[in-house]
Amino acid sequence: MNWKDLYLAALLEVDVARLLILISRTEEAMTVRSESLATISNAERQAISDATCTLGILKSHALEQ
Repeated sequence: MNWKDLYLAALLEVDVARLLILISRTEEAMTVRSESLATISNAERQAISDATCTLGILKSHALEQ
């Protein structure tokens, strides 16, 4: 799965334990994509940045439960 698919799955996940796993996998996939040798468009870089912020909020809320 690419980072976008993992991100969408995390956004839809309701089980806290599974959510935390998906967040971790998504963050890892975003890091790999950001560090890849392929050219990444500015739009994708911005999308990764936005997704990182959103995942941080989701993780914070999940850990409060």
